[in-house]
Amino acid sequence: MTGELEYSLPPAVRRISGAFRRFGWISFWVQVVLAVISSGLLLFATVSFSSRPEESSNPGAAAGLFLASIGLVAVYISAFWAFRYSRIGRRLRGRDASKRPTPKDAIQALRIGLIISMAGMLVTLLGGEALV
Repeated sequence: MTGELEYSLPPAVRRISGAFRRFGWISFWVQVVLAVISSGLLLFATVSFSSRPEESSNPGAAAGLFLASIGLVAVYISAFWAFRYSRIGRRLRGRDASKRPTPKDAIQALRIGLIISMAGMLVTLLGGEALV
């Protein structure tokens, strides 16, 4: 069954489909692991900053923790979006050509994922700067 499907698809579609699936799964698991580690560190930082007396506290700590939290939400959204890449790769290999995403849709998904990731990194860097 898969041999028949492989030969019915153009080689470019097979290559792009495989790349979407492979890099989607790699990106998903890397982001999930980093998000879990970051969640633990942010929880530790929140507890650490809240246990300090107010007079010796950093005035930018609240803003930094808030921006870091927004960045953490962005990494979870980005992990979901990376999972979506693997689904796009699977749909590209489908038999029904009408259900395959168009190249415009695939590029738009990549563009949105890139924007989410970059915005999350920017917000997290701003949060780190406020904490330091």
